[in-house]
Amino acid sequence: MANLTLRSVKGSALTIEELDGNFEYFTGSLSSGSFVNSNTQSLSLTISSSYNALLIGPVFNSGSITIQPGARLVIL
Repeated sequence: MANLTLRSVKGSALTIEELDGNFEYFTGSLSSGSFVNSNTQSLSLTISSSYNALLIGPVFNSGSITIQPGARLVIL
């Protein structure tokens, strides 16, 4: 997994590779896949241990979201 690179720590703009690495840090892989749908979802979502998930809003979900220990969820 990539490392998280912060502009405030680096002191300058991030490169494309660093930005991609930041997304990989939160999603686990740039090719992990994603689900995009502007409708309300009624499914239950479980983020398994050692996995990362990135949800980009607005997020409408009438189901449950379970985050297992060791997993990460970022909602933007």
